Amino acid sequence: MAYPLLEVLQVQEIINRHCPTAAEVDHGTVALVLILNGLVAPRPLYRLTDWLSRTLDALSQHSREIWQDIVHRALIQADIVLTVIFYDLTAFVVHGAYADSQHVDFGFAAPQTSGGPCWVSRCGVGA
Repeated sequence: MAYPLLEVLQVQEIINRHCPTAAEVDHGTVALVLILNGLVAPRPLYRLTDWLSRTLDALSQHSREIWQDIVHRALIQADIVLTVIFYDLTAFVVHGAYADSQHVDFGFAAPQTSGGPCWVSRCGVGA
């Protein structure tokens, strides 16, 4: 059931458009394997470390554009009109050395935290 949804959303094509490669296996295919592995039957992918590392490096440089294209495709496929938008701000508390991270900053993720490192995710949903 997950693979047909990824096909309808054109995830592989969108990734390949943003992250072209001359490699034997394109980044879109590797990303599909990674997504399906995580959703359907999580297993270690230690034999694919070279492909995964190259794909994750490529994706990291275009993640915002890829995500926007996939969401746009989903909105078109589901015929969703964004007349009302609900905005969710979720923070994830992290532990470790993140002094040089672009994504992790110090702040208050929730009332129970004490200003430690956190990563904030924002999500807008139309109704």
